[in-house]
Amino acid sequence: MSMRTLARRATPREYPRQPVGESMPFPAPSMGMNTRDAISSLDPREARIIENMVPESGKVIIRKGKTAHQTISGASAVGSMCTHDGVSANVLLAAANGHIYDVTGSPSSLAAGYSSNLWSIEQFNATTIGVNGVDTPWAFNGATIGASGLSGAGLTITHLRTVRVVGVRLWFTEVNKADVWYLAPSAITGVLTKFQLGQETKGGVCMGVYGFGPYTVFIMSTGEVVTYQGDPGSDFSLVKRYTAPVPVGYDPGVDVAGDLIIMTAAGALPFEAIAAGIAFDTTAQASWGKIAPSWVADYQNFGGNAGWNGLFVQGLAIFNIPTSSTTSKQWVFNTRTKAWSYFVNLQASQLAELNGTIYYGDLSQGKVFSYSGGLDDGSNLIAIIRAAFQYPFANKRNGQYTLAQLVCFSTGAVTAQLQVDVDFKEAGITAPEVPVSSSGSGPWDSPWDGPWGEDGAALLRWSKIRGLGRAVAPVVKFNSSADKLEFIAVNLMAAPGGAL
Repeated sequence: MSMRTLARRATPREYPRQPVGESMPFPAPSMGMNTRDAISSLDPREARIIENMVPESGKVIIRKGKTAHQTISGASAVGSMCTHDGVSANVLLAAANGHIYDVTGSPSSLAAGYSSNLWSIEQFNATTIGVNGVDTPWAFNGATIGASGLSGAGLTITHLRTVRVVGVRLWFTEVNKADVWYLAPSAITGVLTKFQLGQETKGGVCMGVYGFGPYTVFIMSTGEVVTYQGDPGSDFSLVKRYTAPVPVGYDPGVDVAGDLIIMTAAGALPFEAIAAGIAFDTTAQASWGKIAPSWVADYQNFGGNAGWNGLFVQGLAIFNIPTSSTTSKQWVFNTRTKAWSYFVNLQASQLAELNGTIYYGDLSQGKVFSYSGGLDDGSNLIAIIRAAFQYPFANKRNGQYTLAQLVCFSTGAVTAQLQVDVDFKEAGITAPEVPVSSSGSGPWDSPWDGPWGEDGAALLRWSKIRGLGRAVAPVVKFNSSADKLEFIAVNLMAAPGGAL
């Protein structure tokens, strides 16, 4: 073989250099979950799953934990919760074991003998009133519970099912009836007047009465929404009837920063969306419709469970869904960022806010918990994010993903499993747990090839991952005991592969 032949075989063209990897940033999904749009078209700041975290501006933060507040002796579950806002003090009330308890401090029974622990509760004119469709309504004045003093011609008082304030009147629905009842202006007791709503509807049962601007809004079991304007004592007149998905049950409305949000079989719908004729168009509903398919799946699985309810608190619209008699999940809409996520493992029946702290009753034990701290009743808090898929390389070329770097801030001990999904396939989370935070500083020359850092500092450590494909999405599972954990981004080390 000639020297010329050997030289030709040794040219760079015959032995090309291997591609050089580069670091690519994937921002935290601060725009929240999106299960409505095609998985291949999500924004890089959206996610397929955000579990036990809340999207905020430019980051995602872990939810608070649950801390035992009070235990109600002899109770196996807590059915309803509410706060009475008094002149001199606020009181936290809980329904359990056929009693109504004051659980602000050590539990104290205020009334007993009830057959249901699920109540519709409203405060008006310094009085908190409860009805549930089977028991005698009660009224709480801030110190004691007594009979409500309500009556009505032809009304069985125990059949009052929901209560809400609209304008200067209390409105009530009746079990399995289309007609509704109202009190005199500013009254909290006395004789109720029937409003024959059934004459103005296409059928069904009235599930709730709400106020929205100048309107009184009646929600029917058929999905029909009927609006009136004026006062029933003088100039009450029909405005319009709308068609919407059926409500999830009694009391489906939630006041969210002045907007009326209705929990329906198809999702949490603003009344304005129903009035605009887009109740069945999830795309036109913008952010409210982003998790509609997931909500629909929950309704199909759990719609028969009583106790769906919602609360707007501290900028979050929290929709509580009983997934069994002892478990629940919460869909959470952050009104600051218009972003969705969901919580699990709280097992809440209903939430209430007292003096700036959120409390809830537990479905599986007779306890009231505060939504606080960094642990779930002594156990670490688990949070999961499956980010949106992206095509890192031009012309949708294959990429090889070898290293990942988690950017987060923490005030306590946190470990994480970090890996990637590729080409729209969701894999089980099997990556080894690595520490991303500690209670103190560690050596710079650690086996993790990065600094331990101090609490609250950004922790930049590369972890080995494995992935080969055109589209890639970071997956993170946190195991946290920290009071504060902020997820900022994931950096992936990747090298381009061959073109398709």
